[in-house]
Amino acid sequence: FPNSIKSVYQKFPASRSYLERTFPSIILEKSKILSAVASALVGQKLIKGEPTLACAYAVDIVAKIAFKQEIGGGGSTLRMYEVLRADKRFSSVQEATTGCIIISPTGLGRPLTRGHVGIVLNNHLIASNDSKNGVWSTNYTIDSWLNKYTKGYGIPTYYYLWL
Repeated sequence: FPNSIKSVYQKFPASRSYLERTFPSIILEKSKILSAVASALVGQKLIKGEPTLACAYAVDIVAKIAFKQEIGGGGSTLRMYEVLRADKRFSSVQEATTGCIIISPTGLGRPLTRGHVGIVLNNHLIASNDSKNGVWSTNYTIDSWLNKYTKGYGIPTYYYLWL
């Protein structure tokens, strides 16, 4: 279903509003829920104990609170990216929108660079685990994320919606 909508959007961009009026907004609703939960948790230390390099774990905790299920992949952004690509619960999108998962996977950029994963909030802010203190924070905008991870580290950035 989502792939067919995506292909229609690409072929007939003007039909997007028709499709959005015609079909239930399930995708939008899940995005709103994920964004709302991620926003509500800003300022919280989601990972108990010492690990601060735990962005994938933190995103899984937000997902579990929002939908009672994790994305998967453990603590690895690369494994989480592989889950996002393969799992039918998610759909790749070309642009960041509120409630999408933004991920720049470790291992796909320059050697010895670490990737990151977060959730896009309103106003193009991104909530993610802060590696300095382990607190769920809004340390990035989409532009600052792309400047750091894609332009700076050479790691591609991907966006996924939870269907």
